[in-house]
Formats: sequence, C-alpha cells, structure tokens
Amino acid sequence: MAPRTATIAVAQYEIPLFKYPHIHWSLVAFVPGTRQAMRYHIVGNTDSYGFDAGAIRDLLRSTKLMGGVKVAEIPEKHVANGWLEDTLRRVPIVRNDPSWHCQSWTVDAIRSLRDHVGWIWRG
Repeated sequence: MAPRTATIAVAQYEIPLFKYPHIHWSLVAFVPGTRQAMRYHIVGNTDSYGFDAGAIRDLLRSTKLMGGVKVAEIPEKHVANGWLEDTLRRVPIVRNDPSWHCQSWTVDAIRSLRDHVGWIWRG
C-alpha cells in the first residue's frame, strides 16, 4: 500500500480592506478527500510580519476563500511530523519593504520547497 500524500496548494483569500494586495495568499496542506488542512502564511503588517501555522477544521467553510492552485504533493507524514512547518518557518521574512507581502512570501516558500526536495508538482 502506497503511503498517503498531502496536497500543497496556494490558497487565496479575499481581503477587501487592504489597499494592496487585495488577495491574501497562504499555503495549505491537506489530504485529498478531507476538509481539514494546515495553513502556513505570514501575518501582520510590513513592519511586523511573522510566520503563522495552524489547523483549519474545514478548508472550504471560509467565506473569504476565493480558490487555490495545487503546487506540490508530499508524503502526509511530513505534515504530521512537523517537517513542512519547520521548513516553511525558515523562509526569510522581509520587513519595512512595501513591495514585499504575503504573495512574495508564498512564492519564496514554494521556491524553498523546490530547492529542498524538488517536490513541486509538474502534473
């Protein structure tokens, strides 16, 4: 029996009160067929950005979720044992640069995953 895999996707959330960007990006990890997920993203403002990770009980329940795109598949154990969170926590955060934001971090996080293990989905 093959080990279960988790899908890594970029999730896009509406944030209408922000001047730019109007869409918040995060990475989510979930096992296909389930609604529970782990979300990884930056929170705060340009002078206070910080990494945040947390469980989501129902990924599709958020009224702000606009959609997403699959970017990788990894063994589910790498989510459960904290490897994914530890790897994403090490993605550099840039502060006090108005051109850098959650979308920048998400792209950097995807590059980090690609560089570490080449797990970016090519299907």
